[in-house]
Amino acid sequence: MNDSAPAKDRCTIHVSDPADLDTQLSQAEAQLQHQASRYQDRGILITRHSPWDFTLELDPSVPFGTTRENPA
Repeated sequence: MNDSAPAKDRCTIHVSDPADLDTQLSQAEAQLQHQASRYQDRGILITRHSPWDFTLELDPSVPFGTTRENPA
């Protein structure tokens, strides 16, 4: 994870209800897709820290328009 990324280029989520997992990830991804359109040179990297904790961030190693999961 790139700790120097601005907060608006990263979302950290904690899922307390497994039924909400897809919804929370989709909302965070949509938020970052909007930010990515400003740069048009980076995609979204999702890192799972635990079954309930995720970081989504814009990453220049991921192609624009792509979301990739980091096998942490």
